[in-house]
Amino acid sequence: MAEPVVPYPFYKLLPKAPTLHIIGCFTMAEDFKTQSVADISRWMAEGRLTSRVAREFPLDEIAAAHELVEEGRQVGGVVVTID
Repeated sequence: MAEPVVPYPFYKLLPKAPTLHIIGCFTMAEDFKTQSVADISRWMAEGRLTSRVAREFPLDEIAAAHELVEEGRQVGGVVVTID
């Protein structure tokens, strides 16, 4: 199987000082993935690992959420809630 080519606008993103975390979970053993999910869930429950949310949008404002992500200036994830 050939390696996939992922187009990535590296030089365009460089001034924004991105941080990339790449984890190849598709090649991990199933028991390792299961243990990893358990560990991450426990760390989040204990407050040792947190997830930063920049902003929440209701579903009817999904276009605004998408625009915020496209701007690339938010710190944290963008959440779209479905009620």
